[in-house]
Amino acid sequence: MMFELFTPASEELMAIASVWHASWCSTGLADAGDDTQDALFQRLCAAAASSEWTLCAAGTPAAIAGFVALNQEQSWLRQLFVAPQAQYQGVGSLLLAHAKDKMKDGFWLRCDPGNLKARRFYERHQFRLDAIAPHPRHGRTMATYIWP
Repeated sequence: MMFELFTPASEELMAIASVWHASWCSTGLADAGDDTQDALFQRLCAAAASSEWTLCAAGTPAAIAGFVALNQEQSWLRQLFVAPQAQYQGVGSLLLAHAKDKMKDGFWLRCDPGNLKARRFYERHQFRLDAIAPHPRHGRTMATYIWP
């Protein structure tokens, strides 16, 4: 299947929140279901309203397969999630290539250190582990990766 990149409209944010929630829950991590789909939708709306994140989706507006959220000012890949049914089909790589194109000089990201699928994905794409340390805001341990 061929996936297209597009900038989602505000009416597509709930579908993106649904992908985010389903993908996060599919990790099997103990706290993966802590954020509800509605909470993630509210977070997306707030970030979009403040222009804090630049969103890019993969798939079609009718069937979103994944998304990436970038904070280009801070060279930070904020979120990258792929719907469970679209994983291992190149969606994550397509979204990551978009991030690399937008932040050519490099960027960083955080992921849960227990999310081994995500960590292997980033390492396959030449990210290097920089640290495993408490998150500065909520204190939860996170793995920080850097590219290039």
